[in-house]
Amino acid sequence: MNKLFFTTMFVIAILSVNAFSQESKTFFQIIEGKWQGTLEYLDYADEKSRVSLKTLIEYQTSADGLSADTASVYDDFGKIIKDKGALRIDLAAQKYFEDKNEYTIESMTDDTIILLGSGQDGEKVEPIRLTINYSANTLTILQETKTPWQFRHIYTLKRVVESKPPKITLSVRQLQEDFAVFNKVLTTIHPGIYRYNTPESLEKDFAELQGKLNNPLTEGEFFILVSQFTGKLKCGHTYANPYNQDEQLKERLFNRKTYLPFYFKIINGKIILTANASSKNISPGSEITKINGVAVKDIIEKLLTVTRGDGNSTFEHRINSLELTRNEAEIYALFDWYYPLFFPLKDEIYDIEANDFASKKTAAFSVLAMTK
Repeated sequence: MNKLFFTTMFVIAILSVNAFSQESKTFFQIIEGKWQGTLEYLDYADEKSRVSLKTLIEYQTSADGLSADTASVYDDFGKIIKDKGALRIDLAAQKYFEDKNEYTIESMTDDTIILLGSGQDGEKVEPIRLTINYSANTLTILQETKTPWQFRHIYTLKRVVESKPPKITLSVRQLQEDFAVFNKVLTTIHPGIYRYNTPESLEKDFAELQGKLNNPLTEGEFFILVSQFTGKLKCGHTYANPYNQDEQLKERLFNRKTYLPFYFKIINGKIILTANASSKNISPGSEITKINGVAVKDIIEKLLTVTRGDGNSTFEHRINSLELTRNEAEIYALFDWYYPLFFPLKDEIYDIEANDFASKKTAAFSVLAMTK
């Protein structure tokens, strides 16, 4: 992407007397927070074509409301681009500054700001006009260049309403109390607990689990341990079901932006892509070899420990339960539940390595995680 797209994105931070009308907030204060949407721009290689990128922007406003720091993420077709900027306004001079770029406020109302300036447009320095329309939950920034004005790009954004639930850590006392209930319920109520395990082997497994609870654990870590234990019972109906947890726990562990934007099958220990909802152009049949730097073999090995099945000959069933097919993804998607618990995401991004089926070439790219 051209640097122009990064710099002009930040010119939305303008305020004047009119911009104080919404609950006495400055414009920076009105747009503070996270926004998501698209950047649509005119392709420099073919100026008749428009390209659209997924975009995330966060604004952090100063205490006086006269400046802001910005952080943006662009999903550039398999390349995640990050950028930061600093903004400030000089009300007396009716000027806006983004790093070294200067703009003049041509007009301003409660919901529209128009700026005039100049900047690099391709290989030339051209005049720039920015038209910003905003409300508490919507934001658009249209950039035009040259004379007469011609479309260059537009940001179309909506506010991200986030409710970040706290990360809860369970104390040793809480863990041991839960373990006591867990042990008692299984050994007194479960009708087939000794069908595939002897009392001696199961007692050893219980002791091993209890020994892992002598230090505080997060809810996710404890959820994994319980799931790994129930998998040893070899009963397909006994497992830690996320849908049976209370709403707060489900929100904390499973309703986040952690979902892989692919469907896949597992064939001979390989993850084979069957459908793609990301911006990266990769063909069905491609083999994903690494996710966030971890080899697929190691990912499958970890996830198999939390699968379930009836009896001893269940390997194929357990492998199939890890696949992300349309049916599994919409109902019981073990990969969606457990991958982020075993391998926490950083910045809601998946770094992928794959062998493309069509080109026969190895590809390394990044895609944004999705919500369910």
